[in-house]
Order: sequence, then C-alpha cells, then structure tokens
Amino acid sequence: MRTRLTARLLAFVLLTIMQSASAQEVQKKLDKQLDVGKQKIAPLPEIIDFLSKQADLPIELDLDAFRRNQREVPNEIRLPRFLTSVDGALRETLTMAGCVYEIRGNKIAMIPNIMNGKGLRFPDFSEGNKKRIQDTQARFDEIKLDIEREITAPLLDVIEFLGDRTDVSFVFDRRALREANGSRIVEDVTVKLSKSNGQTLSCILKSLLKQLDARIEVAPGYLRIVPASGSS
Repeated sequence: MRTRLTARLLAFVLLTIMQSASAQEVQKKLDKQLDVGKQKIAPLPEIIDFLSKQADLPIELDLDAFRRNQREVPNEIRLPRFLTSVDGALRETLTMAGCVYEIRGNKIAMIPNIMNGKGLRFPDFSEGNKKRIQDTQARFDEIKLDIEREITAPLLDVIEFLGDRTDVSFVFDRRALREANGSRIVEDVTVKLSKSNGQTLSCILKSLLKQLDARIEVAPGYLRIVPASGSS
C-alpha cells in the first residue's frame, strides 16, 4: 500500500515538474521580440499561423470551446505594425477578436473571452514583459518634443505624426473604443494638437485624448489607446 502511494506521489511530482518546465519554455517563446514591420489584415487563422511560426510555438483554436459557448470564430483581424513581444502581438490580435489564450502544456490554446457566462482574462505578464512595461513607461514619461504649429486632423493622422516624431509604437484598442463610443470610429474623429515647446509626450497625449474620452495604457514596448473609463 505504501509503495503504491509513494509511486503515485512520485508520478504527481514528476508531472508537476514537467508541466512547469513546459510552461517556462512556452513563456520564453512568448517573450521573443517581434517586429511587425507592416500591418497585416487577414483571417484570424492566418494571423495565428504567422505568430505561431514567428515564435516556433504551436497555437491552436479551441473550436469546441467556441461551439459550446455559441461563439463564431472571428474572420478578418488586423495585426498592427509595431515592435513588441510575440505575447504582445498575440494579446492585441486576440483582444480585437474577443478572445484570450491559455497555456496548455507546450502549446497555446485560443478560447473565447467569455465562457459559461464568465469573463476570462489573459495570463499575467511574464517578468520579462513586466520589465518591458516599466521601461516603456519610463521612456514615455521622459520624451519631450516641440509642436511647432497647431494641427487639426483625424486622430489617426495625429497619432501617426507623434509616432514618427518619437519612434513610439501606438495601437488602438478598436474593439473597446467601438464599444465605448457606439458606431463612432474614434480614429477618424478630428482632434486638435496644440502648439507647444518641450512638453512631455505624456502630457501631449493626455491633452489630446481627453478630447475623445480616451487614455493611454502602457504595454510591453508600445502604447495602447483605450477608453478613458473601464478596462479594455
């Protein structure tokens, strides 16, 4: 009897160690730096296949989870042009698709962000990505620039202008912004960028996005534009 219990305990310990090792290996691949040099608009399976190859990591759609929760697999998805980790790109892609991911052994499974009536969240950021967020925040707070003249233009154009001037990547949380603003496409709304001297990027964006009830959320290596209230 004791021998049998010892064997079961040993098997459990070995399984736990193997699962932990697999999770660490997956996390290492998720932390890999990824430069999405050109925006990609394609069906979700194509985007997932691209990210899977970039990370050398199996990423699969849990179709059964979608069926059980009466959710359709999203069709066309936009992967923005930005510099981040594979994890960051995956989170942005799935956020727009209304999905999250979970680590299962040595692979990633994509599932709906609501299952059995319960909202699901992404796994916590790794220590590597937490450090990236801290570095991004520090850079965000330090960058200063001059706006030589007042600019009145659609938000997307203004953000692209600021991105070019500061070499900072911006990503719109289009899904959350659309839900917060009804049918209004926030990126197309005309905003005013005031003339200024030596102001921090943080202050400039705060003033700019206040016009649209939006704010900045710092992510690993880039800045997200999200609704001012609530979480994205």
